[in-house]
Amino acid sequence: MPEGLERRTRCYRRAFGLLGGWLICGVVLAVVLLATITDVNAGYPALFFGGLFMMTAVPVAVACAVLAGASLKRREPYRRAMIGLLVISSLIALRFLSRTLTFVVALLQTRW
Repeated sequence: MPEGLERRTRCYRRAFGLLGGWLICGVVLAVVLLATITDVNAGYPALFFGGLFMMTAVPVAVACAVLAGASLKRREPYRRAMIGLLVISSLIALRFLSRTLTFVVALLQTRW
């Protein structure tokens, strides 16, 4: 193998790490929200963190799709996994894009 290939950052590692980190944060968020559901004001943290998780879905999915595309272009290993990640992240981005835009518009229309 050429020396430059080993030193170059592999895109598939970043793509899987980014999506995996986002999903792990979602699981931790769900556990924390389930633990606080006994509180009187349990709805407010759920709305805040749910909205935050929803708003981060689109940038994470788009970044994963770009990294998966770059990995496919470079002909890095794990091509089938990258194709799957590209399809999944594109579906996540399409699913949450309209809701994120609606959320941002509603947030901008509220009076502080």
